[in-house]
Amino acid sequence: MATGMEEDQTEWNDGLSPPGKDLTISNFFDTDEKDVTGINVFDTKAMDHVMKEWRNDAHKYMKKKGGSKEVEEVKPEEMALQIGGTILSEGRRGRIKDDRSATDPPLPSQSLKETPRDRFVTSPPELRSVDQATPIVAMQRPVPSSIWTVPTIRETVDRILVDEPFVLEWYRTLDEKKGLLKEAISTHDGNTIITIVLFLRSTLSKAMFEALLLSYVEAAQHYCSFLRQNTAWEQLKNVYYVLGEERYAMLQYQLAHSNESINSRINAVEKCVRLLKDKSSLKNEQYYIEEYWNLLKRQQKMEEVRKALPPSSVNRFQSTPLLDSTLVTSLMYCCRFHINDQDPIVNPEVFKKDFKISEKQYFIVLLGSLCARRDWPAIDTILTPKSFSAKLGFGSKIKAPISLQRIIRIIGKKTYLADEDFLAKYIKQVDDLELRLELATKYQCYGVGIEVLKGFKDIDRLKTYFDQIPVEKQRKYRPALVKLFS
Repeated sequence: MATGMEEDQTEWNDGLSPPGKDLTISNFFDTDEKDVTGINVFDTKAMDHVMKEWRNDAHKYMKKKGGSKEVEEVKPEEMALQIGGTILSEGRRGRIKDDRSATDPPLPSQSLKETPRDRFVTSPPELRSVDQATPIVAMQRPVPSSIWTVPTIRETVDRILVDEPFVLEWYRTLDEKKGLLKEAISTHDGNTIITIVLFLRSTLSKAMFEALLLSYVEAAQHYCSFLRQNTAWEQLKNVYYVLGEERYAMLQYQLAHSNESINSRINAVEKCVRLLKDKSSLKNEQYYIEEYWNLLKRQQKMEEVRKALPPSSVNRFQSTPLLDSTLVTSLMYCCRFHINDQDPIVNPEVFKKDFKISEKQYFIVLLGSLCARRDWPAIDTILTPKSFSAKLGFGSKIKAPISLQRIIRIIGKKTYLADEDFLAKYIKQVDDLELRLELATKYQCYGVGIEVLKGFKDIDRLKTYFDQIPVEKQRKYRPALVKLFS
């Protein structure tokens, strides 16, 4: 006894299949022969007529089963016919009605059983809505468990080393993260170490991360270099503070130079001095940083004094700010513009004492400043101080912390425009005659050179030396030489 579905299937096929005629798919697609009904399957008009019959048959079937005459909102997909794996859509949208009219041609004499239906359809179509939310069963298949196998720490580090895809989130425990860091350090590759360190920084607490940096010095060094290259100064200061206050203080001193405001710079350097105050390992650094701090404060006060001077008297220092200048530049300013000033802020002697400048360095800066001012009497005063023998008429000997040759080299600079007689006075005091002749020729003090050659009593050499003197200056020495040669 057939079930209801089987009865429907039998009734449907009985109403559509022509009796005694076996139609195959190959017969349908054969365009050269007519099918058993005499209709060419690729004849458009004939196929149209067949489609109408199928549609009417569907209405009759639905009406017989108690359905309505009309089928609401039938989509083209619902009227698709499967032909050898190919989908033929009815192609109409909207409602399907019984559109037969008086003008339609009469139905063929054969019954519905003679309609070549089963060549196209192997099962009756179901006129039902398609649920768009129907899940795709293929996507609900379980994923093989082998995909989720956690790689070893060594495999992950090797992937980082050769720039292959990797996942660090597998490792959640502290021991696993320490193992990652140890394995990365063993490679001695900076990029690998930084990758692991940044992962630890983002997944560990601040205290735990800092403890790891203290335990693994090589990783901490790479991390500090990474922060310095990326100018992450605040993070670098925190790391240095953990590693040791000495590094933190030195970084503070380095960053102090980036402050444009002189007051901010002074405060930053003062903070460094306090941090290094009790650090015996950086005693020398503490001394120099403290000296720099005192110099900044002194220059700030000197700048206020400089602003009170006439602009013409400090034209050299207008383009070169006094603030944050070198110690030598500050001393040169004091020697050039405040040589006789009793103000302790700008007095050269007080400045020398406060910053413990050596006698030699102070003398060189003072001599150059006086030459720039062309204050020749002041130079005589510092080079030949009045002594008891000078008062008796025995002359005075030069007393200076540098050699006489270096003094002449400073005074003889072309920018100072020293007078020839003034320069010759010091060249004559050179004991070595050959050196005296060389200096006289270099600084164009030809009178001193002629005197040296006269002492040698070498007439030929004297004539050669005279020929080397510029023509415009030969007139000055010609009378003495003519008298000598005669």
